[in-house]
Amino acid sequence: MRKVLQKGIVGACVISMTVAPSYAKLTQLTIAGIASQKKASVSETKKVTEMQTLNEVLTGLSKSLNVHFIFVDDDLANKLVIAPAFSGKKSDKASLEKTLDDLLASYSLTSKKISEKQYVISRLTEPVNTTEKEESIVVVPTITAVTPDVTVKNDVIDEKVVSGTVTDAVDGSPLPGASVSVKGSSIGTSTDVNGKYSLKVPSETAVLVISYLGYNAKEVTVGTNTTINVHLTPNSKGLQEVIVVAYGTQKKASVIGSVANLSSKAFENSPRVSAQESLQGNVAGVQASNGSGQPGSVPSIRIRGIGSINASSSPLYVIDGVPVVADDLTSYNTNTIAGLNSSDIESISVLKDATAASLYGSRAANGVILITTKSGKAGKTRFNASFQQGVNRLTNSDATKPLNTTEALELIREGWLNSGKTAADFDAEIIKQKINSSVNTDWRNELTRAGNYNQFDLSASGGSEKTTYFLSGGYYDAKAPLKGVDYKRTTARVTLNTQATERLSFNSNLSFSYQKSNTVSDAGAFANPVRAMYRLQPWLTVYNNDGSYNFSYNSGHNPVATINETYRRGTSSAFLGKIGGKYKFADFLMFESNASLDYNNAGIDRFQSPLFGDGKNVNGRSLTGTDVWQNWNTTNILRFNKVLDEKHNLSAFVGYEAQRITGKGSATEYTNLLPGKTSPATGSTPQNVTPLNTESTLTGLFLSANYGYNDRYLMSASVRRDGSSRFGANKRYGTFWSLGAAWNIHNESFMKDVNLVSELKLRSSYGVNGNQGISNFAARGLFGSGYDYDSQPGYIQTQFANNNLTWEENRPFNVGLDFGIFKDRISGTVEYYERSTTKLLLDVSASAINGLTSYSDNYGSMKNSGIEMSLTTQNIRPDEARGFSWKTDLNFSTLKNRITGLVNPMTGTFNREVGLDFYQFYMVGYAGVDPQSGESLFYVDGTKSATTKDYTQAQRFNQGSALPKFFGGITNSFSYKGVELSFQFYMNWGNKLRNGWGTSQESDGGDKFSSTGSVTRYTYEHRWQKPGDVTDVPRFLYGGPTAESSTRFLLDGSYVRLRDVSLTYTLPATFTNKFKTDKVRLYVRGNNLWTYIKDKRLIFDPEVPIEGNLDQRAPVYKTVLMGLDISF
Repeated sequence: MRKVLQKGIVGACVISMTVAPSYAKLTQLTIAGIASQKKASVSETKKVTEMQTLNEVLTGLSKSLNVHFIFVDDDLANKLVIAPAFSGKKSDKASLEKTLDDLLASYSLTSKKISEKQYVISRLTEPVNTTEKEESIVVVPTITAVTPDVTVKNDVIDEKVVSGTVTDAVDGSPLPGASVSVKGSSIGTSTDVNGKYSLKVPSETAVLVISYLGYNAKEVTVGTNTTINVHLTPNSKGLQEVIVVAYGTQKKASVIGSVANLSSKAFENSPRVSAQESLQGNVAGVQASNGSGQPGSVPSIRIRGIGSINASSSPLYVIDGVPVVADDLTSYNTNTIAGLNSSDIESISVLKDATAASLYGSRAANGVILITTKSGKAGKTRFNASFQQGVNRLTNSDATKPLNTTEALELIREGWLNSGKTAADFDAEIIKQKINSSVNTDWRNELTRAGNYNQFDLSASGGSEKTTYFLSGGYYDAKAPLKGVDYKRTTARVTLNTQATERLSFNSNLSFSYQKSNTVSDAGAFANPVRAMYRLQPWLTVYNNDGSYNFSYNSGHNPVATINETYRRGTSSAFLGKIGGKYKFADFLMFESNASLDYNNAGIDRFQSPLFGDGKNVNGRSLTGTDVWQNWNTTNILRFNKVLDEKHNLSAFVGYEAQRITGKGSATEYTNLLPGKTSPATGSTPQNVTPLNTESTLTGLFLSANYGYNDRYLMSASVRRDGSSRFGANKRYGTFWSLGAAWNIHNESFMKDVNLVSELKLRSSYGVNGNQGISNFAARGLFGSGYDYDSQPGYIQTQFANNNLTWEENRPFNVGLDFGIFKDRISGTVEYYERSTTKLLLDVSASAINGLTSYSDNYGSMKNSGIEMSLTTQNIRPDEARGFSWKTDLNFSTLKNRITGLVNPMTGTFNREVGLDFYQFYMVGYAGVDPQSGESLFYVDGTKSATTKDYTQAQRFNQGSALPKFFGGITNSFSYKGVELSFQFYMNWGNKLRNGWGTSQESDGGDKFSSTGSVTRYTYEHRWQKPGDVTDVPRFLYGGPTAESSTRFLLDGSYVRLRDVSLTYTLPATFTNKFKTDKVRLYVRGNNLWTYIKDKRLIFDPEVPIEGNLDQRAPVYKTVLMGLDISF
């Protein structure tokens, strides 16, 4: 089609206007270089400017008032209008809407305000037909401009259609909603959900301008191309990414505090039950250690070290603005966090310093984790279905394979002979012990299986201009490699947002989850199958000859019978709901109110058989109970946000919060169960009733203010006054505050020509927050029953009251540098932090004459410090290698902990005194084995200058910390034409682990004929056998001393783990279009596939609880899965 276009050569100011999602049909426009046309003056010496294009008029208003205008149709931009008498001063902003109404009414147009700074321009009547639209674009009156340099001419040109895809230059992912426009015109469009676009351009000389929020814009000349694919690179300098912060959101560019943000990509398609596990290796300064492989278990999270000795060191969790109870309510892995479906999560923000977290006051001492779930977007309903299926195995290597009978008897025989006994005596003992050497039971095989994992998720989202919705449902089913351990979860979510009027909006977020878990005993319990797996002798049998269970060993606990004939179950029915509303009094003033309920009905059901084990002597035992927890929360906030003279940005809000947590329920233990019954019935005997009736309340008044000058200097201040029922009557209220400042150096004039640097921000903060993570009755005087006197029931005082008991105070200091160089090819953050905790809750000695020897009070202090680094490098961008990209994300953290104040030193496994690490191991030093005699050697003292064979002559001294010297993760991501490969390594280095059961299992003496006397393969293979042997395992001596507690069982916990591997293929659009789908992804993923352990003696999984105790818990396991995602 050939057209005649008129062109004016002029210059024009450029402003950007982004189309809101709810206006999917609106064209995203860039008002740039549209012909500035002026009506000829009657007098050649006088310029007449009354007639202008509508685009020109609104461009002026946009610049002066910091607002944006969006045209429904392209042709409206060129419509000639009479410019209104509008001064453009800030004082006239109040009359903007009236001015627009007066201007547009004369041309049958109207405006609609869709946000604080956005107006949509449209017709009062229905849009004109295609012919009329074309004419309105083409037929522009020929006007002679007064300016001599402006010429007007007619060109004959050919139109053509250009199409292509806009993608991220880093990972190749499509960018939906990207703007594609013709430079110097109003012609434009936006990309679809797959990043695709199609645009009719006027000629081959046309230049396409492609832009996307947070990315560098790119210009491409059309030429003879009909397909133009564009890769946009992220722009740190222009980042407008909005992240979730305390009680709201904030642009990343204006954030002062230390906030780490994870998008949904960090945990999508993960087999992990809890999203908390995704923090490991992805966020600097965050330790996430999962000491149990039981599905549903929540990892222990520590942000920037240990914050307390006797109070909680866990962070506060906030889901969609609701502070939730994140504790394991039943000890059977049922809790609010585990009940959250990772597929529903939009982002996770970790608040680490005072400026970021102090608004949460008395709950912020250990950091805050903000979890934001997904919400709907305007447009047609879009569905997403995800299917996953996988298998899991124990991470243990061949080194954990138990000894067979031949090996076990060889070891015992050697110890027998070393003790001076004869071989004939040994053979006689074999007969006496009734050991059948032909039996060879592999207890690891008996108690493990091929675990499996299945997950299905379905979601739908969409909505209209005023109302959006998000619906989801999910099902998760996992069977652990350890028999008897499984977990199921069902989830559902409904999110609804409604713009009732231009000023009033409502929102609601409702979620439900049901969890059911089967677990097993852990730690040192005889019923613990992990303990049995590695300690039972291989000549023992599971069954007797008649097929019945063999209960002749392990104190009557046959581990296979325990799994098959007993159970430990936990359930949780949880509801988390929030409803809220917002009312906008003016563009700069808004009030919002939210009310929420976090409800959890947690149940336990346990049965011990009357045939064996702990239930035998009481004719069977059961424990049943239900606890109901309710967490009510209301928040009211008044927000102010105003820009003054385009340079001064002031935002502030004041709010009030009230929280009430109640717990009610009971658990009852029954004995003497009727035959064949696994639960209480008539005739059963109730033994113990454990009631639950607890309540705590919290109220808080808070104020926050942020100021920014010219995008260069940023300041922040906050204060909060909290009152909590948990503390003493005289100390229930506390004040918490923060101050912060940042300097955007890259926005300074002297950095204008420094092209090497795209972002350089220096920021710092300091403040005070609190820790209320103590018992609800820690300050109260308590009495206990069960202390009978003269056959009469009696009560005694079990806890002194302390009316002055108050918060532990945390004073965090932080300084950080954000940077981006080489056009953001390298970007990241480096931070140094110190967090000093005072008023630690400790046990203080009291005179025994009062009936108790101690009471709780606020004494002591502690300090954590360290360096954190997060680094992202775009090694190869798609536009540099024909679509191939390679990106690296690295985070690294150091940690130093010191006790700075203490009432009395506390010594035991750990030595806790001023100047030492909180987890400083304190024990005798092991000096190895005497090569001639095979006896153990110990250091006499900490100088390590002398050794002794007499353990009683050796002194204990400090032996290192359970806390790592540094930890972090590195992720490499590759993509090429729909194929994505990524892998993540996690490193934990410089910490010590204590093998808590080594003194018995690794012993070099005692009765190794004991049913639980088996040793590890490492001990068997490395033991001393003859003079001259150099080893760290002493000789075996039957009847000799068992292994003493020393650094022989203190191991180096350093390890590197291949934590995640993912291979994904996104089917091309040519395939998905045939089936009317938007996106189809196939993927394979593996977790914990490989682990390097520095200490060869550490044969068990090195991921243990943060206190460094290697006990007999179910280890984490490796998982391999396949998945399919379909969007339509």
